[in-house]
Amino acid sequence: MGVDEISSCSNPRRHSALAMCVYNGAPYLQEQLDSIAQQTVRLDQIVIVDDKSNDGSWDLLQAWKANCGLNVTLVRNDHNFGFVKNFEKASALVDADIVFFADQDDIWQTDKVERMLHQFDDPKVMLAHSDADLIDEESARLGRQLFATLLLRNDERAMVRSGRAAAVYLKRNLVTGAACAVRRELLKHALPFPQSHGWSHDEWLALAAGVTGSVAMLEESTMSYRLHGSNTIGIPITDWRWRLQTIVRGIFSPQRQALERRLERLNILRERCIQWDPPVWFLQELDAVLEHLAHRLSLSANPLRRIQPVLREWRGRRYNVWSNGELSVIHDILLAN
Repeated sequence: MGVDEISSCSNPRRHSALAMCVYNGAPYLQEQLDSIAQQTVRLDQIVIVDDKSNDGSWDLLQAWKANCGLNVTLVRNDHNFGFVKNFEKASALVDADIVFFADQDDIWQTDKVERMLHQFDDPKVMLAHSDADLIDEESARLGRQLFATLLLRNDERAMVRSGRAAAVYLKRNLVTGAACAVRRELLKHALPFPQSHGWSHDEWLALAAGVTGSVAMLEESTMSYRLHGSNTIGIPITDWRWRLQTIVRGIFSPQRQALERRLERLNILRERCIQWDPPVWFLQELDAVLEHLAHRLSLSANPLRRIQPVLREWRGRRYNVWSNGELSVIHDILLAN
């Protein structure tokens, strides 16, 4: 047996697939489809689910399928599902070792599939995601990167690399679905996606990956992420105005509704993740944040009675870990949720 044959047997090629959702994406769709077709490593299967577009997207998809030379399955919903349920449908239709996700309005670098597949050489990696260049409606670069705009911190990077990504995601999501790929096994755990309390498919997959395995974070960009007025989920430009507005809202805006929603979301997660055989440390972290949220929601309406329990929670550093640190402390002392 030759060297090439031995290498091929020891490292078999992974089959890859794409789950893509489209809804009225005609202005940017062709550019995205062309970037997918031009990959240095071709996808073995492409499933695109159109959520009953009415702007010509379906005709564009059919024309592209006829000429791209790829294994493409097109599905059109008979009514509008919404983006989370639509991604769930697309995810259930793919059959490959590694599954990529795509929005309708981005642009992939030609070696995105090739580079992302390398992240799964580690058998523990259940999800890989990358940085991205931000572009505008005209495909012009904005001079900003996705991770920097998300204010990704070095301590968060370290936690992801140490195998504790799920602890980071309990506080905030860092994974953008359009910039990620997952093992097929992860979808077996994660499907169906929660349809209530505002869960997005990418944050749910990120938590499931962090609980069932590890997450690979690729610091380099593999795509251009488009910002425009029609984004279903936008990325805020985190300049000084955004920071000032965040501080003002964090201190002076009522937060009971947001805290209740977060508590309900994490209770849904706890109920589901028991089926994933979670590590003990994760359940301890999850219970800790649930207790912290319950504490904040139980604070007295009397400001004099709030001070001591708030300061006690702060001294235990739980405000720093599970809320927004001193901003949340000041808010809870000044305002009754």
